Amino acid sequence: MNFTKKIFGAAALALALCACGTIVPALAAAEDDQVGVAESGATLDFSLFDVPDGKDAAFYQERLQEIGAMMNGVKPTEEEIEKLNEVIPGAYLVIFKNLGTSDEVDESERNYYWQLYVIVLVREGKNEELFALLNAEKAKVEPDERRVGMLEVVVLNVKITKAGEAGDAAALKAAADGLVEKAMKIDAIASESQELAEMIGVYDEELGAAAFKQIAELFAKSDDPMRKQLAKVYAGKERFNNLVGNEMLVEGLFLDGTEIKWEEYRGKVVLIDFWATWCGPCLAEIPNVRKLYEKYHDAGFDVISYSVDEDLEALEEFEKEEKLPWKTASEIKSVEKKNDKGEPVYKSVSDYYGVDSIPTMVLVGKDGKVIDTEARGERLEELLEELFPEVK
Repeated sequence: MNFTKKIFGAAALALALCACGTIVPALAAAEDDQVGVAESGATLDFSLFDVPDGKDAAFYQERLQEIGAMMNGVKPTEEEIEKLNEVIPGAYLVIFKNLGTSDEVDESERNYYWQLYVIVLVREGKNEELFALLNAEKAKVEPDERRVGMLEVVVLNVKITKAGEAGDAAALKAAADGLVEKAMKIDAIASESQELAEMIGVYDEELGAAAFKQIAELFAKSDDPMRKQLAKVYAGKERFNNLVGNEMLVEGLFLDGTEIKWEEYRGKVVLIDFWATWCGPCLAEIPNVRKLYEKYHDAGFDVISYSVDEDLEALEEFEKEEKLPWKTASEIKSVEKKNDKGEPVYKSVSDYYGVDSIPTMVLVGKDGKVIDTEARGERLEELLEELFPEVK
C-alpha cells in the first residue's frame, strides 16, 4: 500500500521535479530573492541567458552548467534579481525543450528535461503552448503515452485552476464534465481523478464531490483492473469521509495474536492510530499520545494503534524497546488470518477506510461513534480536555 499522500497538481509537480538537478540554484534562487553565497566576487553575465534554439544537446548541457556555476558564485542586487526573473524562464524554456526532444541524450534524461519544460510552461502561464504541445504529442504516429498522459493531467489542472480563479462557473462545470469523461478513457487522468476532483472542490465543493462520486460509480462498473481497484479505494475514502457521527469498523488481531474485541471498548473514548515504525511523523506523535494516555487513561481513555508495518520483526522490536502502554494491532497479521475455507477472517481496516496517509488518528466516543478523524497533536489534547473536564 502507498502511505504517502499523492499530489500531482502542476505547482506540486514543479516543486517535486525542481528539487534536484543543476538548474535549481538559479531558478530557486531567483524566486526566493537570494542566490548562493558570494565567495568569488564574480558578476552576472546576462548573455548566458540569451540561448539560441536548434543547437546540439552538448551545447545546452554546457550552458546549464555555466549558468549554475555563475549563479552559485554571486549574490545579485535587487535590480539584478528583477532582471533574472525576466530572463531565466525564457532561457530554460529553450534549454529544456531542446534537451527534452533530443535523441542525443538517453531516454530518462530526455524525459526529465521534457517534464521541466512542461513545468516552466505551467509556471509562466503559457497555456496556449501547453495545449498545442498536447495536440502535437497526440498527433504523432506513435504518441508517447507517458507524455500524453502527463500533459492531459496538467492541461486539465490548468483549466480547473483558470476557471476557478476566474469564478467562471460554466467553465468549471465543463472541466468537471471533462474529468469524468477523460477518467474513463485516459489512465493518467484516472489515477489522478481524486486529486483533480478535490481541486474542483476547492472552488465548488458540491461540484467536486459530485464529479468524484460519478467517477467512483463508473470505476466500480468498469472491467479495467486499475479502475476497479481505484473504485475500492474511493469507496473506502467515502466511508472515511462519513465517519464522524457514525460507528467505526475495528477488527483484526493484536500483535500478540489475540483478537480485537471492539465491543469491549464501548464506554471508553478510544484513539485509533494508523501508523508504522518507518513513518517519522507517526513516531513524532507517540510522546504526545503517551502523555495524554497517562493523564486520561484512568478516566476512560484508551488507544488502539493499528500498525500497517509489513515487517513484523521490526514492529515487534519496536514494541519491545518502546514498551507502549496500549495494545498494537497488526494489519498484516490480521489480513493473513484465514478460515477453514481459506477466506480472510478480518478486513484490513486501513483499506476499508481508504487510509493512504499516516499518521491518521481517529477519535471514537464512549457511544462508539466517531468524534474526529484528525485527532493529532494539540487537537487531540483539546478534544480530550473537552471530553474529560473533570481531569486536571
